[in-house]
Amino acid sequence: MDSGIDSTHPDFKGEDRIKWKEAKTWIGGDPNVDTCGHGTHVAGIILELTKSVDLYIGKITETRMCKDKEQIAKVMRRQPSPPTPWLALTTTKAINHARTQWGVDMISLSFGFNEPVTGILKEIDDCINAGIIVFAAASNDGGNLSRTYPARWDRVFCIHSATGEGNKASFNPSPIDKEYNFSVVGDCINSTWPSNSLNKAGGKKYMSGTSFATPVAVSIAAFMIAYIQKKKPDQIWKINPKSPKGVKAIFQLMADERDKYDWISPQRYFKAYREAKILADIDHALNG
Repeated sequence: MDSGIDSTHPDFKGEDRIKWKEAKTWIGGDPNVDTCGHGTHVAGIILELTKSVDLYIGKITETRMCKDKEQIAKVMRRQPSPPTPWLALTTTKAINHARTQWGVDMISLSFGFNEPVTGILKEIDDCINAGIIVFAAASNDGGNLSRTYPARWDRVFCIHSATGEGNKASFNPSPIDKEYNFSVVGDCINSTWPSNSLNKAGGKKYMSGTSFATPVAVSIAAFMIAYIQKKKPDQIWKINPKSPKGVKAIFQLMADERDKYDWISPQRYFKAYREAKILADIDHALNG
């Protein structure tokens, strides 16, 4: 759920799999046009890091929120308080459509509101109750403000940003005691950027923020689910790996505490342990 996607970008062509199943807009215009850039960058991260994911694009915002391209992460992440009614409405409708029409397994939300929105909360609750895993960006205001909504809600995966070495980003909100403060790489992420922003036929751009850590977390979850399905195809699980509880259990296994954030890195995890231990720990976490 973002600002659409630049479907003409050369990075989205030339592979044998369908890049995305459907793109739909809730604000008019063409969902395959992204004059903002943020949505293309987020989608590019997921498509770069996954090979077995069908992506659905929901366009819920557009250029008029993104006058300064360099500050797009900040603009997209936090809306005025209270949130603009049209964005709250489009987000609510888009999440409902993703659940009832697309039947998605995961939803990636790289933005947040200062205040809770009842309609969005209800739709997210319905998603999670239906087994859909919801990821949301924590916020980029450091210690000045706390997590935004929907990342602040229970059962939503609140994603913080870290460097490639797992060091916390300065713009993360403060970690919350007695909760998991998941963080993944979100610093200097190089991903697709629309051609209309670079005045040439598509390109790449480095961006940092919890907005971009969020699709990385989505990709890690997708990878781990596929890994489990491949290694244990006939296993019957008490906790479905492809569920909110299942992904939480998997992330908890992978997490390494750094500065009170729970750093998740597949590279670190698979280097630290032998496969036999990894599979045994996964079996214990999901089957008790």
